[in-house]
Amino acid sequence: MLLEVYKSGFTRIPVYDEEPDNIVGILYAKDLILVDPDDDIEVNTLLTFHGREVCAVDEDMTLDKVLAFMKKNYNHMLLVEGPYTPKEDARGTPMSSRQVSA
Repeated sequence: MLLEVYKSGFTRIPVYDEEPDNIVGILYAKDLILVDPDDDIEVNTLLTFHGREVCAVDEDMTLDKVLAFMKKNYNHMLLVEGPYTPKEDARGTPMSSRQVSA
């Protein structure tokens, strides 16, 4: 997995649980540089030590509010949630806690 991340060229990697629509965290490529690709480290372990919280905005939020939130909180990446976005993760935990209100 680590070699794929390095080869991708991306600096922020969304991590999902079972379904691509179920983003549970974000890893930064720079945090993975010291991880040995030969070590059998689970992604959950990497998220525990290096994971970033996922913030999401509703698809109806206006751009000025989204940009103001990103600037205020130093976010470079947000998820956009719509009517088909899961309301709970694979373990049944509500995902509303990551939602940014308007």
